[in-house]
Amino acid sequence: ATEADYVLPKLINLKHLELRVIMNIDTDTSKLFHLIEACPLLEKLEVKFLWSMFDTEFKRREPVECLDEQNPANNHLKEVTFSGYLGCPSELEFALYVLKRAAALEEFIVEPCDVSRRIRGKAISRVWDHFRPIFDEIELLFVAQQDLHNLHYVAKSKISA
Repeated sequence: ATEADYVLPKLINLKHLELRVIMNIDTDTSKLFHLIEACPLLEKLEVKFLWSMFDTEFKRREPVECLDEQNPANNHLKEVTFSGYLGCPSELEFALYVLKRAAALEEFIVEPCDVSRRIRGKAISRVWDHFRPIFDEIELLFVAQQDLHNLHYVAKSKISA
């Protein structure tokens, strides 16, 4: 499939998008980039990753570069929630894509996959390993909310409002 195969019409009135994404270790979430780009006024994004198998060992790979002049930032996306996050490279790639585009982000939540205690433990560890460094860099803008297992960052501007 070529890049032209994924051109979608603009969904200019869509402000809240809920996605259910069936995952396995080979799922290519970069195809979802086009769906996000088709929603220029999107304010709230909720993604539920549904795992079809639970191999918790992943091959490391570099994420695809995903923000350039052809893919401008979204100035409306304020709330992002990922649930069922296991920490595979394609989930991280999609999350980084969304974070890089969300210029008006006010709240970011990641809920780890919870199918078993062992898998949940690995997922929790990956959530914190993947996202804490990103938000540590922009600490002046975001505050971590107290939560034992979920990652939950809120913009300071939203708290003081």
